[in-house]
Amino acid sequence: MIYIKILSLTGASPVSLDMQTVGRRINELLVLSSLREEAKHGYQIALDVEQDTRGAFELQHGTLYPILHRLEKEGAIEGRWTEEGRRRKEYHLTAAGRRRLGEEAGSLSAVFDRLMDILEEVRRGSLRARPAEG
Repeated sequence: MIYIKILSLTGASPVSLDMQTVGRRINELLVLSSLREEAKHGYQIALDVEQDTRGAFELQHGTLYPILHRLEKEGAIEGRWTEEGRRRKEYHLTAAGRRRLGEEAGSLSAVFDRLMDILEEVRRGSLRARPAEG
């Protein structure tokens, strides 16, 4: 199993996470990011994530709604049933959700910046064996 070391912006020790957990955190980041400007219902969140990522991420119903329920339970988002038109639940980002979005964006950004560095080195053919630290 592959683990990724995620750095904390709050000064806590880095945490090693498996790829499934990293994937879940990426999905949560995408949902929180979708809600940063306005409240949306689930279907609109899914559409926006797909559009924002140029099709790289597609949140299926069975993935999206558990994420929304978990984020709501954790206080990162709040859901309200609409009274106008078709009844549906709209979600908005809370202050805690905004903080979480910033923290997740920073910690995941550090991981992906390093990954992009490696990919660029591979592309240029300049990745070479490095001596082990020890």
